[in-house]
Amino acid sequence: MSQCKTSIRHIICLLVLSFFSISSAHAAVKEEAVYLPTRTGVIQPVLITSDTETPPEAIVILFPGSEGYVGINPDQPVTNGNFLVRSRRIFVQNHLATVVVDCPSDSKDGIGSSFRTGKEHAADISAVINEVNQRFPGLPVYLVGTSMGTISSAYVAEKIQAKVKGVVSTSTVFNVMSFPPKGLTIPVLLVHNTDDGCHSSPYGGAVAAAKAYGYPLISVHGGSFATGKAACGPFSPHGYLNKEEATISAIANWIFERPFEKDIY
Repeated sequence: MSQCKTSIRHIICLLVLSFFSISSAHAAVKEEAVYLPTRTGVIQPVLITSDTETPPEAIVILFPGSEGYVGINPDQPVTNGNFLVRSRRIFVQNHLATVVVDCPSDSKDGIGSSFRTGKEHAADISAVINEVNQRFPGLPVYLVGTSMGTISSAYVAEKIQAKVKGVVSTSTVFNVMSFPPKGLTIPVLLVHNTDDGCHSSPYGGAVAAAKAYGYPLISVHGGSFATGKAACGPFSPHGYLNKEEATISAIANWIFERPFEKDIY
């Protein structure tokens, strides 16, 4: 992972290392790669994306799957293919500011389940929320995870519930973690593809959790599977390939307490 190479004196202040401006038919998007000091001696990279013309109405903190590595770099745009990362501008088009979370500096080679469920991860994200609350005062914060990132969204939320309005869990890894955490009491939305072929995230787990805990469930039917790509990878039904816009629109509607599609075809 590319790390900030400036002196400690500079990074302690909070470094905004890059600005990217992208125009689209729907929005003028600003992106900032930001390195935040969190725990002692630790830097947490995040990518903050927002619409410069229409103020966001809520904030979503995005946790990618696998080992959590995104590759936030001050010198080039982020092109990571993870469902949440590649779809961040679709969230923005739905009036949401996004914060993509990368690996912290003391786990630069990737994070596993033990880190995702631990207090240090929660401390890092609590600091991230403090920062975005200053940038976007008064807006509710939601944690959104996909695949292994659902461990982060659920267990971080459990530890800092006073700072979080709700959790969105997409392609939840029911066969990897105990879900939901026992102390999680805030609203949870489940999103899952009925054709998810990943062994860690069976669709039946989402159906069972929705029934057991009364969580709303968005079932996405079908999508594309890129040739030669893994069933647990982002370019498959597990990663909502070619179903991104409808899926994120439904998520946004849930966040804004509007009617939302429970079945996406």
